[in-house]
Amino acid sequence: MQTTKLVIHLDKHEQISRLNMPGDQGTLDSSLGAHKNHFRRQASSFGPVVFKSAELLICIICIGLFDDPANNSRFRTFVGTRTIALSYSTFGTFTTVCLAFLIAKALRDNVPWKYSTILNLAGFFGFAACAVVIFKDWSDTKERNYWPPNTTRLDLTCASGALSTLNAVVFLVDSLFVMRLGARGDLP
Repeated sequence: MQTTKLVIHLDKHEQISRLNMPGDQGTLDSSLGAHKNHFRRQASSFGPVVFKSAELLICIICIGLFDDPANNSRFRTFVGTRTIALSYSTFGTFTTVCLAFLIAKALRDNVPWKYSTILNLAGFFGFAACAVVIFKDWSDTKERNYWPPNTTRLDLTCASGALSTLNAVVFLVDSLFVMRLGARGDLP
C-alpha cells in the first residue's frame, strides 16, 4: 500500500481562508452576545432597585392617603381598628424594608435573591390583605348611608385600597423578576 503525502507550501503573503463561526471574537454574533450579556447585567443590577424605589414611593403615598380616614373620624367610623392596625403595620414595615434594601444597594452590598424573594412575597400577601380589608371597610361605610356623606374621606380610603392593590402587584412582579434572575445566576 502506497501512501501519499500532501504538503502545502505557503508563502508569506498567502493565507488559508478562515470561516467565522458563531460566537467568534469580532463577529456579529459575538457582539450581539456581548450586548445581551451587558443588558442582562444591567437588568440584574438596576431592576431590583427600580422595583424597590417604586414600592417605597407607593408605601409612602399609602400612609399619607390612609392617615386622614384612620385618625380623623370623630363622629363616623370610616375604617375599623383592625384595618388600621393591619394597614399601618404593613405600610410601615415595608417602608422600612424597601428603605433598608435601597441603602444596602447604595453601599454596594449584595442582598441574597432568596431573601429578597421571600420579602417580596410577604409584601404581596401583606398589601393584598390590606387592600381587601380597606375595600371592605369602604364598602361598609358606603352602605351605612350617612347624610351628608363625607366623600373626601371615602375617596381617600378608596385610593389607599387601590394603591395597596397596585403595590401588591408590584411586589409580585418584583418577586418573579428576582426569582428569574436568581435562578439564572445573575444575582448573588
